[in-house]
Amino acid sequence: MNFEPLLQSNPTAREARRQIRKFFATAFFLLQNGYGFLTMLAMNLESRSRLFVLLAIILTTVIAFAGTNMVGSNELVSTKLSVSPTNLAQLLALSPEQLEKCDIARMNLLCAEGLRGSENLDIQQNLDMLDSWTRHVEDETTRNYHRFLEHPEEYKNSEAYYRMAMLAIVLQEDFQTHYAPERAIPQILGKREPNDVFFADSKDVFIHGLLGGERRGTCSSLPVLYAAVAQRLGYPVDLASTKDHLYLRYEEGTNHLNVDAAGEGFITHPDDEYRKWPFPISDEEIKTYGFLKPMSKREILGAFLTIRASNLTSMKKFDEAADSWEATSHYLTPTPVLQRIVKLAKERASDTHKAERWDELWDAVVTQPIPEDALDYFQNRQAQILLFMSRSTDLAAIEKAVTNLKNEVDEYANAMTTDTHKVLFRTSFVPPPVRLLQTSEPDEPLADELLPQTQHIVLPAERVPPEYWRSTPPELLTRLRKLNNEREMIEEMNLYSAEEARLRNLKTQNAMSQAQFQPPPLPFGEKPEANLHPQDLPLPWRGRPIPQELQDRLANLNQQNAPQARIKETINDFFIEQDQQRFSVEAIQSRRRALDQQQVMRPPFQVEIVPATPAPEGVNLPLTKTAARIEIIPQ
Repeated sequence: MNFEPLLQSNPTAREARRQIRKFFATAFFLLQNGYGFLTMLAMNLESRSRLFVLLAIILTTVIAFAGTNMVGSNELVSTKLSVSPTNLAQLLALSPEQLEKCDIARMNLLCAEGLRGSENLDIQQNLDMLDSWTRHVEDETTRNYHRFLEHPEEYKNSEAYYRMAMLAIVLQEDFQTHYAPERAIPQILGKREPNDVFFADSKDVFIHGLLGGERRGTCSSLPVLYAAVAQRLGYPVDLASTKDHLYLRYEEGTNHLNVDAAGEGFITHPDDEYRKWPFPISDEEIKTYGFLKPMSKREILGAFLTIRASNLTSMKKFDEAADSWEATSHYLTPTPVLQRIVKLAKERASDTHKAERWDELWDAVVTQPIPEDALDYFQNRQAQILLFMSRSTDLAAIEKAVTNLKNEVDEYANAMTTDTHKVLFRTSFVPPPVRLLQTSEPDEPLADELLPQTQHIVLPAERVPPEYWRSTPPELLTRLRKLNNEREMIEEMNLYSAEEARLRNLKTQNAMSQAQFQPPPLPFGEKPEANLHPQDLPLPWRGRPIPQELQDRLANLNQQNAPQARIKETINDFFIEQDQQRFSVEAIQSRRRALDQQQVMRPPFQVEIVPATPAPEGVNLPLTKTAARIEIIPQ
């Protein structure tokens, strides 16, 4: 048999060896099952000796190419890739041409660098493990090839189907790779986890979680593992995407086979299925975002960086998350949605800096030396500024107020200092705020031991939210009765205060949003038109009444003759806001529910402030450092 055309039709040496291996399997299949056929052929040739000649030709061919089949069988496609960065910085520095020569498994592992869940990540060890798995997949695919030859109809008469089915079976059954149960349960229940939860552990969303001891992953990592193995075997397989989902695409001549790696077993879907699932997509979205087609290495790296950014956000590393989103914008199509996400990430990082700066300014006020000659006056000024800071988010105005206090102190000292009189300074003590961003442990550790049922419980006021100094909500008091020690009580009071502030902010945002999008009055008898198409709504909202707030927004845009793209963007923004608010409320309710279900540990009590000394005259604070304690007294 002339193998030259076979080698020419498959340009890579590995594909040629695969075709030769197919021939071996076919030859053995004929030897095993075709003896009667060969016998009949020999009878027609009127010589039994010719039968043995034919058998000898087949066996000689098999033996002759057996060495060819084995030589280089351990050489995977990944070993031929010429670009192998060793850290994320090197990966991001690659040109588009270099990136196309980089292994997607290496790209994926490098993007997990420094994340929660990848603290002990050994990239080379994971790549070696992946190569070992690939060789086992190859061996099993070859060993079972006779099944495809005997019953090709079971594999839809497609070698691509057979190859990918074997790949999925071996990875799932021999290596026990599976979807992480914690991430699967909410989806089974029809719920969508917040990104801060779904992407919190890098082992769930990058392939080292599948290659490690737990062998767990999600739709963010399982398709990458399958693609990495398939590409090492030389299969024409790429990653493809639809909205919020990755899958595999095997190019087979003019046709292609879609493989969904996120489910159990071997699953294939036509393109039409991915137009509807997991979220409906329009032709415009397919064109804009590159859905339903093979992804380039640039697009794949962009997808990995979005996963990285989500994990960093869950870690509250907002600066690094913003950098990751910024890098993403260099690899993915700069759509308005992506640009908005990058902007929000930068604003979130900026807000964190603002909070840290707020802490610095508060400390500057508290530690500001003030003249003893005018102690009462300047203590009152400090109290006014601290009260203003506790109620304002205008950082520029706060900085101005702090600067004015310092200048006022300096001017007073300069005016009162003479040759015979020197102004003396002292540091006033006022309670610091509840720090939402605690950067260090408190100076005096709180007690963790159990508190007796009858003992008065004294909590330091500087660690309790100021709004609870005069009165404590009954619901919060009930919650405190279920706790055992000082630390738990103070943590609960601060968490409760922060949650109440968050709920108030949500109400304020809703009110401001409704006022902002209130449409202008129309002539008498006319009604505003929302210009809303059912396909523009998310599936859960189709066929349901449209929220009035969304109708007002769309009616406002309609009167402005806004383009359809802006209308769709407004709809998306509205439902994103709704989801964020709902997730915030559900998170608060979920946290509180755990404590609400516990039994009450102690009898009813009340919170009272017990001042050690009267507050200085003229100081409007409810208490000063000398009166900084709260006693919880059983009733």
